[in-house]
Order: sequence, then C-alpha cells, then structure tokens
Amino acid sequence: MQHDVPLRNHLGIEVGRGDAAIVAVAAGRDVLGCLCVDNLRSRRRIDARQTDLLRVFGAAFGQFCRRARAEADLRRNEDQLARHLAQLRTAFEQITHALASTVAVRDPYTAGHQERVTLLACAIADEMRLGDDTRAALRTAGVLHDIGKLQVPAEILSKPARLSAFEMQLVRDHVQAGRDILAKIAFPWPVAEIVYQHHERLNGQGYPRGLAADALCLEARILAVADVVEAMVSHRPYRAALGMDKALGEIRSHRNVLYDPAVVDACLRLILEKGFAFP
Repeated sequence: MQHDVPLRNHLGIEVGRGDAAIVAVAAGRDVLGCLCVDNLRSRRRIDARQTDLLRVFGAAFGQFCRRARAEADLRRNEDQLARHLAQLRTAFEQITHALASTVAVRDPYTAGHQERVTLLACAIADEMRLGDDTRAALRTAGVLHDIGKLQVPAEILSKPARLSAFEMQLVRDHVQAGRDILAKIAFPWPVAEIVYQHHERLNGQGYPRGLAADALCLEARILAVADVVEAMVSHRPYRAALGMDKALGEIRSHRNVLYDPAVVDACLRLILEKGFAFP
C-alpha cells in the first residue's frame, strides 16, 4: 500500500509531503516481514508500476526467506539425526560386545576367540571387496557367533579331555541356542541365520542342518573359514595350539569341499602375501 508521508529536514521540520510504499514479505499465508520504500530524498512519486514490482519482489524475497529457513532447519535436523545415529551405533556396539563378553567369562579358554574371528572375517570381506553392509553383518555375527555356548555347561567347555558323543552334541547345540537368542533381536542384517550356519560346510557335511552350496549365505561361509583358522592356531583345554601352517593346510586341502574357494583364496592371500596376523 502507499502512504502520503511528511518530508522533514535534518532539524525535523516538515518541508513538504512525499510517497512511501509498504509491501508484505510473505510466503503463502505466512507474513515474514515487510519491505518499506520511500522517496523522501528524490521526492518522486511511487507509481503503480513500481508498486507492482515491489509486490513481486516482496513475494520472491518471502519465498527465498522461507526456503533459507527450511534449509537451515533441515541442516539442524540432519546434524541432530547424525548425532542420534552415532549414539545409537555406539550403544549397539557396546551391547553387542557386552553380550559377547558373557561367553568369555564362562569359557576363559576361548576368551578373545570371537573378536579374533571377527577380525579375520572382516579382513576377508575387505580382501574380497564386499560391501559395507556385508562387513557390518560379519562384524556383528562374528562377535556373537558363540553366544549359544551360554547354554553349554561350563565344565564341558573347559574339559581338558576329548568330549563324549553326548557332550559333543551339547556343544553342537550351541548354534541352535545362538539362533534362538539372536532371533529375538531386530538386527538390520540376518545375524541369527549367519550364526546358525557358521558350522555348515560346502558339501553338506556340517551341522546342524546339513546345508550345502548355495543354501549357505556368504557371510556364514566367511565366518566358517575364519572360525576354523582361529581355532586351530589357538590353545584349547584338550590340545595345544596347532599353528598357522596346519590351519592353512586345513582350509587349502578342503577348498571347494568344505570351504568356499573364493573365501579360502582370500584368506590365504591375506596371511601369506599381506602379512595378516592375529593380535
């Protein structure tokens, strides 16, 4: 709108009259402010064309302000969401490791086994150039792959002699127990199934279901190789450590029989050519 306004000199004394135009800076029905233009210096009239231009400018500036505010709000929301996701990720990892540590408490001979298996499994995934999602699934499943041993009597886990057939079956049941525990958790990856399959073998001679070939998920194939290698190079109550040479001989001789050939090849390259070693 236009107004007839007084023209005043530097002393505040009125010396004439002039025009001023005020247009709303708006976005839709939201008024964000106003734009005031006057001719107190030039004393020229503000005509209808100029007023229309001011209205267009006010509307455009209003949209610009609304978009700028929306983008600022979005950035704040994105930053806040990123912080929340980081906090959730940290909490998730802490809970995962807390669950895994309960197994180590009951079975001190395999303390660190899950972490070392996870380390090798993730390194194999990197060597095979698999995606971040596969690596994340392996990291979680690896740390938790023996959680089912919570249901195995501690005296069996630490028995310094060969297990009986009945005791061996109790130990083998840890994969089913692990699946039952982990299936209750809504992981973003099939962690329970990976843990359930990590003692299956390519030719169907593993346990508990005798799955073979394409029925085995890739993460379980990787975890199987990492688990065997780590177990053979580590001390157990019923035997001394067998050493890396025997561990690599095991996966090499059963390549494409018990173990996935691509996984075996990646593991061999890591250890023999790239110097991978357990901490």
